[in-house]
Amino acid sequence: MKNLRNGMKLALDQVPGLDEATFLQTMLDMTDRGWRVSSYFGAMIGGRLHLYALLSSKAAGMFSVLTTRLADRHFPSLAVLSPQVHLFEREIAE
Repeated sequence: MKNLRNGMKLALDQVPGLDEATFLQTMLDMTDRGWRVSSYFGAMIGGRLHLYALLSSKAAGMFSVLTTRLADRHFPSLAVLSPQVHLFEREIAE
């Protein structure tokens, strides 16, 4: 996870990669602490699906970005535990 302030930039290769379980747990932990999912999407890179999440905290005035590379094209849904990711997950599935 990398924390940023508005207007900062970060090269794609500087986004911290987490294993799948840590990525999903970090998203749940952050949303439980009041962070909002601003963007959550998948990208095929080198034949592997990578998930990216951008979370924001109005209270802290910060953004946080994280990524994971999936072992296969399946991943557990977080929508039941964090409804704000529902539409993002639908888009990823398509």
